[in-house]
Amino acid sequence: MGKRLLVQRRGRGGSVFRSPSWKRVGRVAYRPYTREDVYGKLVRGRVVELLHDPGRGAPVARVRFEDGVEMLMVAAEGMAVGQTIYYGARAPISLGSILPVGKIPE
Repeated sequence: MGKRLLVQRRGRGGSVFRSPSWKRVGRVAYRPYTREDVYGKLVRGRVVELLHDPGRGAPVARVRFEDGVEMLMVAAEGMAVGQTIYYGARAPISLGSILPVGKIPE
């Protein structure tokens, strides 16, 4: 008789393979925006801290923008505390900047 494959064991949903969602740091999402926010202005933000989020493979960055909005986002590779990131359609192409999909060059 054969053994159960690893994916079959994972699919069962036992405690070993379940993600600890109750330990999460917070809701990880981009800041809420309106059309004029994205296309009308450029918002600067600073990475305040990098956090470990249990149940997630990537670190999370806490970003505070110049207009007072604070958000958690998945940290880009090479992101550092104190780094400036930009948000909007006119944002320069740099590490961690957030642009609409249509404005990202190939």
